[in-house]
Amino acid sequence: MTAFSDDDRELVALGYVPSFKREFSNLATISFAFSIMGLCSSIATTLNTPLLTGGPSSVVWCWILGASMCLALGSSIAEIVSAYPTSGGMYTASARLTPKKYRARVGWLVGWLNILGQIAGVSSTEFGLANMIWAAVVIGKDGNYEVTQTKTVWLFVVLLIVHGCLNCLGTRWLARISSAFVFVNLGATILIIIVLLATTPRSEMHAAGYVFGSQGIVNQTGGWNNGLAFVFGLLSVQWTMTDYDATAHICEEVKRAAYAAPTAIFIAVIGTGLLGWLLNIVIVLCSGPLADLPGASGSAFLQVMYLRMGKAGSLILWVPVCFTAFFVVQTALQATSRTIYAFSRDHGLPDRGFFGYNSKVTQTPLRSIVLCTLLWI
Repeated sequence: MTAFSDDDRELVALGYVPSFKREFSNLATISFAFSIMGLCSSIATTLNTPLLTGGPSSVVWCWILGASMCLALGSSIAEIVSAYPTSGGMYTASARLTPKKYRARVGWLVGWLNILGQIAGVSSTEFGLANMIWAAVVIGKDGNYEVTQTKTVWLFVVLLIVHGCLNCLGTRWLARISSAFVFVNLGATILIIIVLLATTPRSEMHAAGYVFGSQGIVNQTGGWNNGLAFVFGLLSVQWTMTDYDATAHICEEVKRAAYAAPTAIFIAVIGTGLLGWLLNIVIVLCSGPLADLPGASGSAFLQVMYLRMGKAGSLILWVPVCFTAFFVVQTALQATSRTIYAFSRDHGLPDRGFFGYNSKVTQTPLRSIVLCTLLWI
C-alpha cells in the first residue's frame, strides 16, 4: 500500500471523495506553513504599533510571550490536524470532536468564523503590502512623493487580481512555487539581521536596559497606563503568528498529510517564534532615536533599515521583504479557497454545492478562488 493510497483511504474513512492531486512534498508543506506567517514582512507591517505605543521593551517581551502562547496553541492544532487531515481544517475537527447532536451547529459556526477571519486577514495583508510598496517609493524619492488613499487602494486591487490568477494554476505548479517561499522568507530575515548588526556602530547601539528593561517602556498612548501600553506589543505577534492552521486546509493536496501537515505547523511556529524574537531584538537595538520613527515612509521598520543601510541598501533588502508579504497572500488565498470549497462540499454555504467543485482541467477549486478574490476586492 503506497503513501498516496493511504492518504486517500483515510480521507474516504472521514466521508470524503478524493478530488485533489497530492503534489505537496514535505519541503513544499513546510514552506507553505512558514509562508503563511510571513515573518519579516509581517513584523515590518506591524512594528509601528508596539514600538510607538508601548516602546522598545514592549516589542521584545510581548513577542516572546505571544510566541510561547502560539506554540501551545499550534501544538494542539497540529495534533488535531494529524487526526483529521481534510480541507475543512478546524471546522471539520471541531464538529467531529463535539457530541453528535451539536456537530452541525458547531461545524457551521466554526466554519463561518474561519472564513470571515481568513477574508479579513488576507485583505489586511494585501493592504499592508500595498503600503509597503508605496513606502519604498517614498524612500526612493527622498520623501518627495505623496501617497494617496486612491493609489493605495488601486494597487491593492491589482495585487489581488494577480494573486487570484496565480492561484488558478494546477496543484503541481502551486507546490513548486511554494517550495521557494521559505528560502526567501527566512533568507531575507537572516540577511536583515546580519546587515543591521554589521552597519550599526557599536556606539550607536542601544543599551540592554533600553532593549529589555524599564528604560524601554515608553508610553505614547496619550493617557493610558503603562501596563496597557505595554501589552499593545501583543498585537504584532498576534497578527504575525496567525493562520498557521492554514496548512490543514491543503491537507488533501499533501503527501503523507497526517504526518507532513502537523510537522510543518509545529516547525513553522517554533521557527517563526524564535527567529522573530531575534529580529525584533536587533531592530530595537539598531533603531536609533525613537523620536525619529516612523519617518517619512510611515514604516518604522523601513526607516531603521534606511538609517543603517542607506537608501540603496535598504531598498534592495526591502524587495525580498515585499516578496515575503506577496507569498503570504498567495498561500492564504489558496488556504481560504480550500476552506470555502470544503464548506460548500459540506453544505455549510447556501450555494447548493456550487463552490464545492474542482475544475477538471486544473483539479483546483476555481469557483471558490474567483469568489475569494471578488470578496477581498
